[in-house]
Amino acid sequence: MSVITECWLINDECLTNFDKVLIELPALLGLGAGSEIYAATGDEGDSEFIAEGIEFSPTEGILPYFQAGSILTVFDDFAGITGTVERIIEKELPAETKGDILLDRFFLTVGLRQLQIEEAPDVFLEHTLGLCFWGYSTPPDCPEFELRLCNSVLFQQMKTELEKLCGPLRAVMRFG
Repeated sequence: MSVITECWLINDECLTNFDKVLIELPALLGLGAGSEIYAATGDEGDSEFIAEGIEFSPTEGILPYFQAGSILTVFDDFAGITGTVERIIEKELPAETKGDILLDRFFLTVGLRQLQIEEAPDVFLEHTLGLCFWGYSTPPDCPEFELRLCNSVLFQQMKTELEKLCGPLRAVMRFG
């Protein structure tokens, strides 16, 4: 049985409004003083701590922290969007589908990165923007949970709002 569940929204296309996304995304996601920022060049395992407790400027967002060719990761378990996902799961998924699942943790990645697909370990999804909601729990029926969550009305509404800024987002679930 899985012990971690991840729900990713990724943009695997070229962002045409990259600076605008980096400026406006913190406010859209509800990132705040609970954020920790890390940067990596090349291998993600070599991340360097950049800052924490940041109040993001509405005119700069995370833009000042990003360097071309790097992967910027912003952790914020208190981001407003985390509560949105928790409410979606609570309101739209039946108890027998969600079990004790709690996706109460969040991080954002910016920069060219690869996400391994659980069903095909040799397949990686390359993307430049990733939003990850995750938790230390798993639903009783992973495929049914994925189907119901990703197709729920409120999840689709949230995704549509994010896509207005971020472009097309692909939902990817990982259980492991």
